[in-house]
Amino acid sequence: MLAALAIVWLMLWAPTGKAENDGDIRASDFLNDCDSLRAASFLYCVAYLEGISDAVQGIKKAGYDIGICFPEDITIGESVFAVREWIRENPDYHRLRPVQAVLPALSDVYPCG
Repeated sequence: MLAALAIVWLMLWAPTGKAENDGDIRASDFLNDCDSLRAASFLYCVAYLEGISDAVQGIKKAGYDIGICFPEDITIGESVFAVREWIRENPDYHRLRPVQAVLPALSDVYPCG
C-alpha cells in the first residue's frame, strides 16, 4: 500500500505536468543523464529506473495492476536503453518531470498481456 501511495504521489508531483522553474529536472535532462558518459550522471539514470522498477514491483506484489509487466529476464541496462529510446522518440514528454515520462515509457515498452 505504501508503494502504491508513493507512485500516486510521484504522478501528482507536478500539478501542471511541466517542470516550470529553471532548476526543475525535466525528462530531457534525465535523457541527457542516461546518454552521458559521465559515471555520476549515468548512475543517476540507473538508480532512478531501479527505484521506479522496485516501486512497480512492490505495487504489483500488493495486488494492484498498473499496466507494467517486466519480463523475468530483464536487466537494468535493457530498461535504461528502452526508456531512453522511448523518451527520445516522444518529445512531447521532454518538458515534463522524469517520472511523468518514465512511467508511460515503461507502460508502452513492457505492457501486460
